[in-house]
Amino acid sequence: MDAWSYDEVGEWLRKKGLEDYVEVFRQQAIDGESLIEFTEVEQAIQAFKMPWGHANRLVKAIREYSDSVLELLVLQASPLVMESPTSHAIGKLYHFMEKLDLDTERAAITDILTRHLPTKRIRARFEVATVDSFKALLTAYQIKMLHFSGHGVGTHHELCFENGHGLTHKISRSSLRDLFAGSIPKANASSLQVVFVSSCHSEPVAKVFEQVGVPHIVAVHSDSRIVDASAKDFAKHFYLSLFAGKTVSTSFQNAITAIRLSPSTNSHRACCCSHLHLKTCKWWLSGGVHARHSTTDCCCKPGVKLPHDESSKFLLMGTASSHDVVVFPTLTRGAPIDLTPPCPTNLPVMTKQFVGRQLETYRLVRSLCCGHATVCTGAPGIGKSSLALAAAHYILQRRVCPDGVYYVDLEGLELSAVRYAIARSVGLSTGHAESSSDAEVFAELGAKRCLLVLDKVEELLDVDEDKAQAWLGQLVACATNTRFLFASRRAPVIPNVTLQHFSINELSATLSESLLRMCNPQCTVDEARSLAQICGYLPLALRVIGRALANTRSNFTAQNLIERLQSEEGRLERFAGLPNAGEKECIDRCIRSSFTHLPPTLQLAFMALGLFRGGFDKAAATAVLQSVSTLPGSSIGSSGPGSLAKSLSEPSIRSMGTSRTLASHRPSLMMRSTSGLNELDHGLVWESWSDKLQQLNSLLEETNEKDDVVSSEAYLLLTLESRDERVATELDVTSADEALETLNHWSLLERVTVPRKVAHAPSPNEPSYVNVTQYRLHSMIQLFAEDEASRRSLESPQNHALYLTWRRRFVRHYYSILTRASCNFRTVGNLNVFDENRSNIESALRIAEQLARHSEDVARDTRATKARIEAEDEACDADSSVGDVDIPIVDTLLYALLIVRGRFMVRVRLDPRERMELYEKAIQLSQNARVLNCSCGHIENDSTVLMVTDADYDKESQVLLPHSYDTPHKGDPPCTCAGVMELLALEVLMIMEMGYAYYDVMDYARAEHMYRESLRLQRDVLGRRAHSHVAEVINYLGICLSTRKGYNAVSQTLFRQAEECLIEAKTMRELVLGRSHVDYATSLNNLGNFYKSALQMTKTHGDDNRSRKFGWGGVLLKTADEVMDLYKESLEIRKTLSPDEMHPHVAQSLNNMALLKSHTLDRPPLNQLPKEQLALEYQQIYEWYNAALTIRRLKLGNNNPDTASTLNNLGNLKFIQKDFVSAEHYCLEALKIRQQYYHQSNDRVAQTLLNLGRIYVAQVNPPCRVRTSWDVPD
Repeated sequence: MDAWSYDEVGEWLRKKGLEDYVEVFRQQAIDGESLIEFTEVEQAIQAFKMPWGHANRLVKAIREYSDSVLELLVLQASPLVMESPTSHAIGKLYHFMEKLDLDTERAAITDILTRHLPTKRIRARFEVATVDSFKALLTAYQIKMLHFSGHGVGTHHELCFENGHGLTHKISRSSLRDLFAGSIPKANASSLQVVFVSSCHSEPVAKVFEQVGVPHIVAVHSDSRIVDASAKDFAKHFYLSLFAGKTVSTSFQNAITAIRLSPSTNSHRACCCSHLHLKTCKWWLSGGVHARHSTTDCCCKPGVKLPHDESSKFLLMGTASSHDVVVFPTLTRGAPIDLTPPCPTNLPVMTKQFVGRQLETYRLVRSLCCGHATVCTGAPGIGKSSLALAAAHYILQRRVCPDGVYYVDLEGLELSAVRYAIARSVGLSTGHAESSSDAEVFAELGAKRCLLVLDKVEELLDVDEDKAQAWLGQLVACATNTRFLFASRRAPVIPNVTLQHFSINELSATLSESLLRMCNPQCTVDEARSLAQICGYLPLALRVIGRALANTRSNFTAQNLIERLQSEEGRLERFAGLPNAGEKECIDRCIRSSFTHLPPTLQLAFMALGLFRGGFDKAAATAVLQSVSTLPGSSIGSSGPGSLAKSLSEPSIRSMGTSRTLASHRPSLMMRSTSGLNELDHGLVWESWSDKLQQLNSLLEETNEKDDVVSSEAYLLLTLESRDERVATELDVTSADEALETLNHWSLLERVTVPRKVAHAPSPNEPSYVNVTQYRLHSMIQLFAEDEASRRSLESPQNHALYLTWRRRFVRHYYSILTRASCNFRTVGNLNVFDENRSNIESALRIAEQLARHSEDVARDTRATKARIEAEDEACDADSSVGDVDIPIVDTLLYALLIVRGRFMVRVRLDPRERMELYEKAIQLSQNARVLNCSCGHIENDSTVLMVTDADYDKESQVLLPHSYDTPHKGDPPCTCAGVMELLALEVLMIMEMGYAYYDVMDYARAEHMYRESLRLQRDVLGRRAHSHVAEVINYLGICLSTRKGYNAVSQTLFRQAEECLIEAKTMRELVLGRSHVDYATSLNNLGNFYKSALQMTKTHGDDNRSRKFGWGGVLLKTADEVMDLYKESLEIRKTLSPDEMHPHVAQSLNNMALLKSHTLDRPPLNQLPKEQLALEYQQIYEWYNAALTIRRLKLGNNNPDTASTLNNLGNLKFIQKDFVSAEHYCLEALKIRQQYYHQSNDRVAQTLLNLGRIYVAQVNPPCRVRTSWDVPD
């Protein structure tokens, strides 16, 4: 209207029935700019001498026309998530969308209008970009200028609208063209003049506006992204210039210059890394590192001017032949008008430190948009209030609830006061007077189409749950038009109301690190990662840490906080002592507020479940909380002590007659174990623990893994129920089923569904994963439960007995899990069971060690008390303290058994230094227990002659002296004290594993010492001759003796001893285990490795006479074909024993066969074969290596040292074939693994570094012949 001419004004008057005044308006030169000034009836009467009726009609028509014109329409879209186009077996996948600060953009544009253009009547409206709102606005208004702010999808040239509840609605060019159909006549001068598509890659989409006739369009280059700050600054300066009467081109240049010179934009610029990268672009191929930028050229797109200038990404386009056009030559005087419909609210301001939670917010918003009442639950401190506020703000910005969004904090309020709080927050006329009833308040609230957020609903439930739930039911039932969002630690059960229930978890590791670095940018990535792990990714803990880091007066650095909070003991107390940690931020107080409202029996169950540090199932909870006790005289049935002793005392395939020998040496122990239990004041838990032991024994027999070192005496000791356990069974504790359900309802425990891979799917059409229900405690809640249990255990003897009982049950349960995991690994090579339960297995090891140390203290006190009584010559029954003496041996026995059962998996999953620390502590505890529990004076249990760390060496030859392993009193009978010899049988295996760890770190002298000590104890003390564990340690000793130290040759004497050991181990395994056993196949493999090494050393240090029968050191000299036969025989046995032929042992054989063939092809005469035949041989080697690598990746993982060994060998193979790119790739991956697993000075790390150096040298100087360093055989 303001641009109309005199004739256009006259035409408009005729349409409105005011044709009598056309000439009057022409005479007074009233054009459109003048006409729009008549906004009052009195003005028209005075100017044109009109009757009141005509003047009123004129003013009303002007107002109607003015209200239908928008100078500026701002469409904003910031969807939370985008649905992935690809499907997944577990459901829909969503991509998180980067959050755009729409409020800041709106404030910036409003600031331009109100502060810089206060006297110009500019009508603006801000709307969320949905298809419905955009189409409605195009129909209802004549829009002069359109601004779209949102995301763009560059690959498909789409704009990201919203679907109404947070999901991305992608608008293609054809869809956008359809939206404009019939809305904008091209020739109408008052139609859309300017469009700014402020989104990434918007150039192709902007061409749609060209097609509908928009003359001036601003877009972003098709292969560029822009940062949010740049887009806001451009829009601010562009609109300021346009409304000030500048031309479009001038306004565009002003905005470009402002961005180029703005320090804030330069600090946030996206640089050329914001271009739409293809996988072929130079920057992407170089690793995509943001720090690698050229200062003058674009990193991936040649020819881009000012590649590092954010302003170069904006384009001016459109249908106009020239952009030197003033869109707003004159604007009506008056104040700017914001036509956006208001939406009242009392929501608290959202903190800028709220990060992530896009998917949770989307699901909450969707539920609120589609439903009536929603509850958001979660653990204490998990961020329920923040998430509820985020969802409420999102709904407020989109005006889903036109009558407002309101928030009520229920903390500290009684139920009777909630009505007044709601009335005050919403602004209801009722509810303020005492005479107002709940029904009146609810009725008035129900008339409003609003959202009411009630935070901390658990405060009402804790006081009177039934009354609070009934009140909430009345509120929801009466307020039918109101939507409700409840934030609570537990979901209320509201009568006749179906609540949409959402439970939230802790933040992800990445978001937690980002939050901490946002609080303190000086915090490094590693420091943020460590602090986030300490916090357990709990938002409350992260907020406390963030405030401490941001507090400049406290002088707390990130490293100080890590050192302060590293120890788990007392961590919650140290959190409370941090600066700026107020009472509401106290993690202990936050969790305790829920804990104190639990019933006493449920509190006990909660503290017991605090033992779990990872996911656990109902069976595990039942094992800890079970209270089954068989009193003396009760019926035991078929699982009595006789049947158990009989089933466990039968000789296994692991030994030849050893069990009978041990039993005959100790008849007194068997008598005490089977008939003297009542004298020990103990009972047997046959219905639970003993049955489980029998099941495990059957499993070991079925899988050829029965270990008779854990004899019937050991099992009988393990099934003894102590006085503590008897006291514990008398206390009332909530059952597992009820505890899990109730604690999950209270959000102190989380129920999760975990997809678990099916080992053997019934058919290809069947799913390979099944969903398994598990439970977990958040790490901070788990620490609270464990600390509370420890504190209460000191309050009374009953609590202490219960505390110890829980811990013993926990260790017993995970001993059974570990046994099953070991059988699974030994038979099929899978570590799934171990990995799934690793957190709790490690916790069981920690608790078992603590129990062993506690029992050691008890035994010391008992011995001291007994000595004091004997010194005072007081009469006492000799058998009165026998039960007490048995307590420490049982706990230590269980700890040792736990370690021994997991030894094969620990080799794969733990660093050698960690293994040494573990076994060192276990051996020390075992020795202490033997000393404290031996009353017969056996020499091996004398603390003065226990095993020393090192033995005597010959200084010149560095060979262990034989007298180091002489056993004093070798012919003495074994110790008859209960449990001592059983513990020693486990100790010898831990000593052997200690040697294995020393061997892994290449400390061969200590490894040999440990092996010889284990062998001495087995032969001279335990009386073993033909036994599987004797063969095992002899096998390891042979490997150790035959290993080269660096590049020096092995001593000929040691080399001969190594051959004797390996042959003896093979013969013994064949006798004890048979030829169809995995350990026999291992002996064949090791003999193959030995003779391969002998063949190489003979060629290196002696002559290459093939007629010789003896090689280096006088050992048998076998040909390469004979060595290959040993490998193949081992491989065949292993494949027979492996159901799918995918066992790591199979990979070991394949790796060694490939390694042998590689060495033979590297020497004459095979290296002189024709190229075609040589290529076929190398192809066979590659297939073996590749098969071995596939198995090891699948079964052992990508970060295993065995995987690194095969990668290193593959790198060497590719080096020989002059495929240097592949060789470098394999060796770099091997190096990364080995640097994580070994110390930097380890020979295996140096070996891979040397191979990499040779690869680089060969690439620089190809004719150079460089020999690679292969791995030693497995």
